[in-house]
Amino acid sequence: MLATQLLNDIKHQLAAPMMLSELMQEHNKLIKQLEWLPEQLALFLAVLPEFTVTQLESGETQISMGEVKITLDMALEALLKEANKPLPTDKLINQLKEFKTSGPQLLAIAKKHPNMNVIGGRAILYRA
Repeated sequence: MLATQLLNDIKHQLAAPMMLSELMQEHNKLIKQLEWLPEQLALFLAVLPEFTVTQLESGETQISMGEVKITLDMALEALLKEANKPLPTDKLINQLKEFKTSGPQLLAIAKKHPNMNVIGGRAILYRA
């Protein structure tokens, strides 16, 4: 999907804020394939939580990466994906210290998540 490729390319490139016109030039080939106008690219990025679109006084549009708050669910999923094996809740609690979580809380998240399985009541496995 072209839009997904464009989004990933912009995420990797956008270490500092850039003008919309610069992004249009940098990703000209994909944007032409999508047949998007600058306003359409700005709108596409504006609706995504990780981007901030700002209209400057000069009339130019600036695109920057906004702050995405990492949730316990997201952090748990990332750890399990990386491990690629079941992890016991006590080990997960240690790796997720900043969330001040508990085993029962992690197990509850896993039970609700479509790609997580609870194994033996103490470990969680991520399956794609």
